[in-house]
Amino acid sequence: MKMRGRIERLEEAILPLPPEPPEFMEVQFVDAQKNVVDAMVFQLGQVRPSEHRTTQEWPRVKGEW
Repeated sequence: MKMRGRIERLEEAILPLPPEPPEFMEVQFVDAQKNVVDAMVFQLGQVRPSEHRTTQEWPRVKGEW
């Protein structure tokens, strides 16, 4: 039974992802007065979400924004 579950997870990992609309990330560059001086838009590739890590597992950074 354990092996069957592992095989199913491996099959899911290698199957192509279903078509979805592309995602975009906009990066804005600001000056010392926090005025936007430039911006770039990147089209992101389609990525399979990770099953092993969640945002709660990442350590918090001291002095966050």
